[in-house]
Amino acid sequence: MLAKKIMTPNRDTLGFSHEELCDRIEKLTTRMMDFWKSAHGWAPIEAAGLLNKSMLEWQASLSSSLRIWLCSSSDGDLILAWANI
Repeated sequence: MLAKKIMTPNRDTLGFSHEELCDRIEKLTTRMMDFWKSAHGWAPIEAAGLLNKSMLEWQASLSSSLRIWLCSSSDGDLILAWANI
């Protein structure tokens, strides 16, 4: 259910500013990474161990740094922004 809700296009985001979209991406990514990091108890032990060691907090950190690309002005910045995503 969670995956379906997140993956379904949300038309109300079309009216969001770039800052609001960055905030939304950051919040959703952080929530998803927290969910997967806490897999002990519902996922197989080996899978939970791998998820715990997989540095998912880096994904959340990358999503929180999206704002730096809002004022980019070069092709290089655009390439790095896409790599960030």
